[in-house]
Amino acid sequence: MGRYIHNLAKQLIGEISVTSRDAALDPKDAAKKLYSNEMIYNYLWVWLTQRSPETLGKIAVCGISLEQVHDMGSRKIAISQVSERSIFSAETDGRDVLVELCIRVIIAKMADILSSIKRLGGDVEEGELEAQERRARILALPAMQERLRILRGA
Repeated sequence: MGRYIHNLAKQLIGEISVTSRDAALDPKDAAKKLYSNEMIYNYLWVWLTQRSPETLGKIAVCGISLEQVHDMGSRKIAISQVSERSIFSAETDGRDVLVELCIRVIIAKMADILSSIKRLGGDVEEGELEAQERRARILALPAMQERLRILRGA
């Protein structure tokens, strides 16, 4: 399962055009920064809502606990370290909870990958202008526009 989430996070880093500049050297800071990026969060929300419950479950079980992070003795991110905001609210249903959990699992892995690249002095961008163009295309997608409309209460 570790390989699955690693490959998925790398794929999404490329799709969203996330660069190591979007992250931080410390994986925990990188996770918080990625999670608070509205474009990244909304892209993941839209992408995940188009997945089957089976796929969401497969992603969710890849999340690691804080205890597991300490046992591994490495610079990994626990899903609880991505955000302190509760996953549960009066407005959320089971699927929303699962999608939110998957967002945190993916962002934790993205932060691991990006902070490792940053520590090594590398980057994963294909050119800043190209990355900006890809982000603009993502924001123009009908599903992304609908998500933004719902969030803004329009």
